[in-house]
Amino acid sequence: NAGPAFLFGMVAPQFPDKAMVFLLWGIHMVSAALVSFCFPCPKEPQTVLDKKALSVTQTMHRSLRTMALICGWILLFRIIIGFLDRWVLWMLPEPVRILIWGFLELSNGCCALGRIQSVSLRFVAAAAMISFGGMCVAMQTASVTYGLPVNAYWKGKILQTLFSILLSAAAIHGLWVLAAIILTAVLILPKDVKKEVAIRRLS
Repeated sequence: NAGPAFLFGMVAPQFPDKAMVFLLWGIHMVSAALVSFCFPCPKEPQTVLDKKALSVTQTMHRSLRTMALICGWILLFRIIIGFLDRWVLWMLPEPVRILIWGFLELSNGCCALGRIQSVSLRFVAAAAMISFGGMCVAMQTASVTYGLPVNAYWKGKILQTLFSILLSAAAIHGLWVLAAIILTAVLILPKDVKKEVAIRRLS
């Protein structure tokens, strides 16, 4: 998920009111929490921790390899966006182009949010892009998790994006107070109720 440094450093300048970014942050966190209620916890959680002690050389090698993978994916997706924008995306409306940029590579789309004239549409587009995270981030995640299955990641991200679109649209139409009350009630359910729900899902 996007952190506050990204939201307030890169997304905030695209909006006239900084309070909108705080609302985006809240929608982002609530949508992630809602997704966690939709998936049962695994009976035996998987781990990617390596218990072997590594030398300084091995640690440096792994760090450089990880940085190279991440930079390689960023470079690849910048090239893909440049190619598509030159030959295909220029035919589409500006909001659609920017949304596709964000779904491919998050920072590219967020930097171009200011080009969407409607602030309301810009708000919903930002909520969708931030929650999805971009294909580039997904490939980076898959590259550094050493073969850990990513099916649940994709399902969770798509579901989180849908939640964010619904919540941001409700906020724009003045229904965010009602939505906030309902979501707060869900999030502060007693622990025993949450446990009972989890047990029912596993059974």
